[in-house]
Amino acid sequence: MQAGATLTQQPTTRKLADGKELTGIRAEVKTRTDTAYFEIVGYGLADRGLLFVTRVGSGDLATEQPLIDKFWESLKLKM
Repeated sequence: MQAGATLTQQPTTRKLADGKELTGIRAEVKTRTDTAYFEIVGYGLADRGLLFVTRVGSGDLATEQPLIDKFWESLKLKM
């Protein structure tokens, strides 16, 4: 941000294959030469939890996003 990047963020949720719902934020960071997309979501119980962070650069979006989508479609948590 100090180098002139702009940050846009919004709340997001991910519903997993087992029905659990993860909540968090989706963000876009734009610089003069690149854009990066972040998603940070988590799931927790009283004494344990998980945090998932993904980052995809605009140049890799076409190849990486389908892999990330497949991951979310098939993920099941046992906690």
